[in-house]
Amino acid sequence: MGNQIVEPLKKRLIYAKYIFSQASEMLTRSLPLWHGLGISLLQDSVELVLRAIAQKVKARIGGNITFAEYWDKIERVSGNKESKMIPYKTEMQELNRARVGFKHYGILPASDDADRFRTYTRDFLVNTYRTFFDEEFDVLSLAELVRHCRARNHIRHAEQALVSDDFATCIEETAVAFTVLSLNRRAGLEHLRLPQRIETHDLGKLVGADIEAERALDNFIRALEEHFDTLSSWILPQLHGINMAEYARFRAVTPGVSLSVAHTCYFWGGNEAAYTKENAEFCVRFVIDSALQIDRTRFYIPSGFDSRTRKVRVIKDGAEIILCPVPNDVELIRLAGKGEVLERYYGNREREGWIEIFQDDDLAYIKGSDVESIFSSGGRGPGNGAPRAGSDLRLDISDA
Repeated sequence: MGNQIVEPLKKRLIYAKYIFSQASEMLTRSLPLWHGLGISLLQDSVELVLRAIAQKVKARIGGNITFAEYWDKIERVSGNKESKMIPYKTEMQELNRARVGFKHYGILPASDDADRFRTYTRDFLVNTYRTFFDEEFDVLSLAELVRHCRARNHIRHAEQALVSDDFATCIEETAVAFTVLSLNRRAGLEHLRLPQRIETHDLGKLVGADIEAERALDNFIRALEEHFDTLSSWILPQLHGINMAEYARFRAVTPGVSLSVAHTCYFWGGNEAAYTKENAEFCVRFVIDSALQIDRTRFYIPSGFDSRTRKVRVIKDGAEIILCPVPNDVELIRLAGKGEVLERYYGNREREGWIEIFQDDDLAYIKGSDVESIFSSGGRGPGNGAPRAGSDLRLDISDA
């Protein structure tokens, strides 16, 4: 999807699907209070879609409309030229009564009722998406909620694999997406890493000519670095307020991911017995929630390099922004539009005609022939200069 902006009505469908996914997760918990909250969210997703349908068929919906009136107003309006019917009226009114019972009187739904309402709501959404918007509920991507382009690409691949029942690929793609989010150069944990790697020739100065002692100390340092990296991987979710119990489950289900300099993915470990539909659905939801949480709480630490950044303007539509100009298997991050302003990376290096830029606060490349320089003064920091590349992808309900 690249830099495309999602139209307002489709945004609402994406929001409704996300709300439904949050409700579904709440309904899996054992505490009855969560069932009440889940029921409320189910009804919210239904009403959001009903209002989207009303806008599409140009039905006048006032602020004081009752839940039951949506059906009559939408089905009888002249804009509903094919006289399309909204399904599950009886079931949705039953859901609404359960929501009112919880919200106004504290009546908690039974577990069996909660499961039944979830099924009703899903059937309602699947039917209305297809009937009124020509959209398939299962195919509509929640990845569009994610600002980070590379992570969004991998989440989209995970969703496609889930629809195809390829649970192994789905889970692997979510692992890559989370790794990409975790390794962000300017919004991650680089200030928490060890200052520098201790090289072998430095160890010799500490232990003299004792080869065995040097080897033992070298092994100790390497083990210390590995443990510190593991510790860092657990600190990042806590810094961003990610649910640590869910993170532990995610780590247990997904394989480890190593990225080369060109960010080619290598998987290690993993548990094939855990590659189930339930776990795949969980991993997709978890990585989307994590991406949104990281975006909300992301922090920026200025450095001396900031004053060296410059800006360039894209001079053609469809300019490719790639991860790394390697001979084979080039990863396309997104397509930039004509007139878009991007930031050059710190240096002025070029690789076979590709220049370094920032994309999602990380290193990427664009063809030098696809941009022109913009000369400006002043340092870079939050709120200074043009918006970061990719920032226009954040879904905003203000235009919905």
